[in-house]
Amino acid sequence: EVVPFLRPIVIEGIFFVHYLQNTMTGKPLGGNAASILKTVGRSFVVGHRQVLDIAIRSTIDGKQQIGIINGACYPFDESYKGYQGNSHFRGLTVLHEASDGFAVPMFVSLDFLKEKYS
Repeated sequence: EVVPFLRPIVIEGIFFVHYLQNTMTGKPLGGNAASILKTVGRSFVVGHRQVLDIAIRSTIDGKQQIGIINGACYPFDESYKGYQGNSHFRGLTVLHEASDGFAVPMFVSLDFLKEKYS
């Protein structure tokens, strides 16, 4: 299934999109996963930034929400980022038990995948 760029797709109550937009400017929302989760008020998974950042929060109705930023699943360094900028998590996120806007995350590094399947 092809989803147009920046159109969120909702699966099990979790919004998946390349990045979440500031509705006033169209630019990506800044901040960490916790601040974005508070701003948008819905569970989400985004990429775009080369970080791994996660936030989980409880809501007033006794449910949980999750926000995940995982934007690096490639095996090479980016020269423009320099030495320090390239030392980030590279891998994927598997979501278990997804339902009603929450899931249990499992992080899998590219190093693990290369070792296991090479």
